[in-house]
Amino acid sequence: RFYAFNSRFEGEVPWMYLDVKGLVTVGVGNLIDPVARATRLPFRRPDGSRASAAEIAAEWAVIKRAARLARQGAGAAKAIARLRLTKADIAVLVTEQMQTDATFMQHHYFPDFEHWPADAQLATASMAWALGAGFPSTWPRLRKALQSRRFADAATECQIDTRGNAGVAPRNAANRELYLRASAE
Repeated sequence: RFYAFNSRFEGEVPWMYLDVKGLVTVGVGNLIDPVARATRLPFRRPDGSRASAAEIAAEWAVIKRAARLARQGAGAAKAIARLRLTKADIAVLVTEQMQTDATFMQHHYFPDFEHWPADAQLATASMAWALGAGFPSTWPRLRKALQSRRFADAATECQIDTRGNAGVAPRNAANRELYLRASAE
């Protein structure tokens, strides 16, 4: 469910591009900055064969240096990026990152995370995707609401700042709705 949910906000891009902060990204908003994150992925050449780590690093450097791409959106990088991930590889990448985030949050902030309503889990995973799994350390009111399973309160505390990234507004609305639904369970 997370893959489909998150794709609505991030899109699905099989080539490297720069996000609004100038960080190299791929897939469904998966950060691959620094370059070591990129070279471990199974990028493919135009003929479908696997790219080498050196080829991936070289393309990563080209994308990283093209700062104008951060203002132009993911589609602008398509013209200079020749390596691609398959849809299946993107799905694995997204699933692995979401599971890593959930495990981290359960271990550090929310020991009963796996017992929360699915909607609360999804909203919290969405927050982690956008802000990093350590976000609860800098969101104390939201963290306390979630630790107490006060999901209606979480709905009022989950608004990510849209300045410089207006595209996060739909994610905010969806997270709020998920927390409100979780509060009704």
